[in-house]
Amino acid sequence: MGDVSGKGTEAAKVTALARYTLRADAGEHLSPAAVLGRLNAAMLAQRAARLLTAVQVTFRATANGLTGRLCLAGHPPALIRRADGRVEPVGISGTILGEFADVFLADVRFRSEV
Repeated sequence: MGDVSGKGTEAAKVTALARYTLRADAGEHLSPAAVLGRLNAAMLAQRAARLLTAVQVTFRATANGLTGRLCLAGHPPALIRRADGRVEPVGISGTILGEFADVFLADVRFRSEV
């Protein structure tokens, strides 16, 4: 999931770049942070005229529910609603994409049991 700053043709170009870069790289890396780091590099190489916030998540089904890894680039933490009704924030907000060569992106593991 992501959000490009601005509107119009330039924002649409960045959206397309992000969509296809993520699709191409997501299957190659277990780490969402690695995928978003590659997207940042692609945006800088293309001199994208807009900034992008993004969330990249990988899931794996287990016998008891789901496990996964989540990386936030400029987004606030995601929320997981537990079976008992509690809501927990998950993730560490990292650097927005498309502006800086050195970005802070961190994978956070989570588990959701049924």
